[in-house]
Amino acid sequence: MKSLSKETYVSIGEVVTFKNVFGEEITEEVKPACKNKTNGVWLCVNHKRSFRSNLEWVHHIEKGNHHIAWICMEHGVEIP
Repeated sequence: MKSLSKETYVSIGEVVTFKNVFGEEITEEVKPACKNKTNGVWLCVNHKRSFRSNLEWVHHIEKGNHHIAWICMEHGVEIP
């Protein structure tokens, strides 16, 4: 079965813009990954959306092109 999606990942130093939970636009530079991979959310940079649940995330990335980052609640935007 052919995949209907294409995913790429952010790079360290890349600048990304997204909306926080209050709808405010945030711009941050991507940092290296920290060791805490449980306290955060996935971010689709293309669509400026973050996803609190894995079910939402999986549904979103099923189709289309997505540029992906991880938002660590402690450190901000990181590489996945």
